[in-house]
Amino acid sequence: MTNLETIKEIKKWKDNYNLYYLQDKKNIDTSIKAKRDKALNNLLYACDALIRDALKSEIDIIDKELIFRPGLAKRSKTELIILHHTACETATILDVHSWHLQKGWNGCGYHFFINKKGEIFRGRPIEMIGAHCEGSNAYSIGICNEGNYEIEIGLLKEQTKANVKLIKYLKSIPEYSHVKVVGHKDKYATKCPGKYFPLNLLEHI
Repeated sequence: MTNLETIKEIKKWKDNYNLYYLQDKKNIDTSIKAKRDKALNNLLYACDALIRDALKSEIDIIDKELIFRPGLAKRSKTELIILHHTACETATILDVHSWHLQKGWNGCGYHFFINKKGEIFRGRPIEMIGAHCEGSNAYSIGICNEGNYEIEIGLLKEQTKANVKLIKYLKSIPEYSHVKVVGHKDKYATKCPGKYFPLNLLEHI
């Protein structure tokens, strides 16, 4: 069992204990109950923090510290991971950020960007509403891939591996474990992420 699995198991045990404890709380002295409540809650918060840290350590995400305009809003739910391409053969996360600022947006509309080397970059903060798929931004995470897969034949090996790794990483986070992976064209009238993009592979992760 890995450290992450161990931590999750501990949290499960503590969650069960908390449930049983609350059911039996009428038999516990009030002052002691308050102290136990506090200790247990602190432990649960600590476990949650350890899980987040462990997940972060499993994937390398490059942060270019993009500066966004004010006005970003938090997403209240997440149901989809939507995959995109840049529709040009070469681009960087800084290019995308600049293009989206020029459109009058807050900045990069995607939450993640993957280049052809397989490097993963952080875009818009993951908990914020994106600007990548009209009509679905309020409940989705956007991942953009460098390349034009309407003409380029498939992702390069390292870029494919990075997509798989990132999607698995996101789905390992409890609040995103249920999300469905789709292409931009599945939710909007567009060719994105392109007819040669390996959508059939990635949407079944």
